[in-house]
Amino acid sequence: MPNLRPPLIIALDGPAASGKSTVAIRIAEKMDIFYINTGYMYRAVALRCMQKGVSHDADIAKIKEVVENIKFEIKEKRIMVDGQDISKEVASVEVENKVSYFASLKAVREVLIKKQRQLANEHSVILDGRDIGTVVFPKAQIKIFLSATPQTRAKRRYEELKQKFPDKTLNYEEIR
Repeated sequence: MPNLRPPLIIALDGPAASGKSTVAIRIAEKMDIFYINTGYMYRAVALRCMQKGVSHDADIAKIKEVVENIKFEIKEKRIMVDGQDISKEVASVEVENKVSYFASLKAVREVLIKKQRQLANEHSVILDGRDIGTVVFPKAQIKIFLSATPQTRAKRRYEELKQKFPDKTLNYEEIR
């Protein structure tokens, strides 16, 4: 008999370095549901635009075309982009430096929110990111908001960046 229950949606929200991804991954593993890192999706947009030579200050229609043509899917508990795992590529310094420009564009956010909702209609998921519980899934069955002190968040971000970019000179005070 088919499962007639709608997929479970857990929205995990909070500021940068508050522990969203760590908690979301653990919940996904414990509950055997899919994890969607929405930041990864925005990074994928930045990467694809860079690969296609479309800058953040390009015509919005060009950027929107790139975003609309990206295919996100969940395979083996991972989010795939155009059938590939691009997690290493989206973690690059170049993508990190550009992602906020693309994420700030209303047209990009609108398309990605639509794609996030489509993924969540297909599977039980936990999604982490900013505005997940208020904008993307205001009617999520479970909403979690994480926070941490600025010092804790800065320490986490500093340690994360040290691991990602061991050759880069980092200043804890600037990060804080």
